[in-house]
Amino acid sequence: MQPPMLQASVVRRAAAEDIGGFRQGLYSRDDTDFFFRIGIGRPICAVNGIGTVMSDDADQRLGERSARKSSNYWLASERMYRSLLGHPSLGPDDRRTVRRRLAGSHLRLAAMRWREHHPRAAVTSAWRAFRIDARNSAAAIVVSTRTRFTRH
Repeated sequence: MQPPMLQASVVRRAAAEDIGGFRQGLYSRDDTDFFFRIGIGRPICAVNGIGTVMSDDADQRLGERSARKSSNYWLASERMYRSLLGHPSLGPDDRRTVRRRLAGSHLRLAAMRWREHHPRAAVTSAWRAFRIDARNSAAAIVVSTRTRFTRH
């Protein structure tokens, strides 16, 4: 499923004002954060087949691939998911999903920090992931470690 695109969206002004509009400082996650917050506790509608045609001007914009390689992307994800956990209208199933994604953001940061030769920061991020979602984080760490050591 294609994620919502701001360029092809229509949002009532009152709904955007109710959630405080766009939050500053989330770098590449501001539109995702906006859509999550606008969709919690209120009806939304996606219409299949209506959208925006975008060109791939690699020189003009950062794509999803490059953003995911940045620690700023995962730090912004961590802030976004942590904030969503505090939303009073988030149901139990959605809360579990957000916790898993929050832990995943910490695991991504741990891997990046390890590759950048910052072992203390890597262990801290891995520990945070484990505290948030112990079962899935432990499994991800075991799989990642096994994969890395069996490749060499």
